[in-house]
Amino acid sequence: QFNRAVRAWVNITTLNFADALADVNASFLDPAKPMSYGAYHTFSTTPNDALNGLFDPTGRQLYASRQFADSAQLKSPGGAPDDRFTTKLITLTELTGGASDSVSRYGFNIRYSFKIYPTNTTPGVVMKNEQLLLIRAEANIGLGNNSAAIADINLVRAASGGLPPISDPYVP
Repeated sequence: QFNRAVRAWVNITTLNFADALADVNASFLDPAKPMSYGAYHTFSTTPNDALNGLFDPTGRQLYASRQFADSAQLKSPGGAPDDRFTTKLITLTELTGGASDSVSRYGFNIRYSFKIYPTNTTPGVVMKNEQLLLIRAEANIGLGNNSAAIADINLVRAASGGLPPISDPYVP
């Protein structure tokens, strides 16, 4: 099932939508399970195991682009940003207790850091349900099955982002 998930992703990148759809449907995709359901790489402190190198307790090593903040959809007009933004990024002000609003690195003012990995043993996502739903949506769009794609997109928007559904047919 994991191999089918990876193959579905590869087929999407090569615009082979029919095979991508067949592969994603043969993968571990399960819309009834949480968006986080999937395959993970495990880290541990056991001798000869590796720690998660993306763990950044100070927020001073792995920075996030301001574009994430600028492009995050709002849950409602003037409301809070999409949950996918608020659960994955933190402002440096929050990390430093208000001591610094931003830091300058390589000529850029950095304001955000990632908070995806709260410990050095937090498992790393390889592929999860959310990604498979979006692969299936993209395959369906490529095949002209827009209503099926919108249903998957809306499931991800609601479950992962806390966002309202988009219309079917979609009108930007």
